[in-house]
Amino acid sequence: MNRWHKIAVISFMLSAFCLLQIERVFAAEVGGGDILFSDTKEQKGVTFSHKIHVEVKGNKCPDCHVKIFKMTKASTDKDNALTMQSINEGKFCGVCHAENKTAFSTSAKGACDKCHNTAK
Repeated sequence: MNRWHKIAVISFMLSAFCLLQIERVFAAEVGGGDILFSDTKEQKGVTFSHKIHVEVKGNKCPDCHVKIFKMTKASTDKDNALTMQSINEGKFCGVCHAENKTAFSTSAKGACDKCHNTAK
């Protein structure tokens, strides 16, 4: 392999690496990052992590948006609609987290601390 061939291969590898990093940054911005819900009465606040739901659990954006959640800031809790009652009725987070759904149930032992874990 001559010198120019090595340089071309290294340049290609660096370009591919940079594109992957840019894609990761862009995806993080699109995901919206963490969302804090602090109006939780006597409970600790809730930090919703897009990273956990997308990267760790494998959900895709259309799984939740716009069927369950609008993509407008603060639209989820408009008129204090996001409550434990609404979740347990299968709305909002309850689409997955209510009894007998795809993710852990909000009524399971120790479930409160899985979400309510953020100081206000």
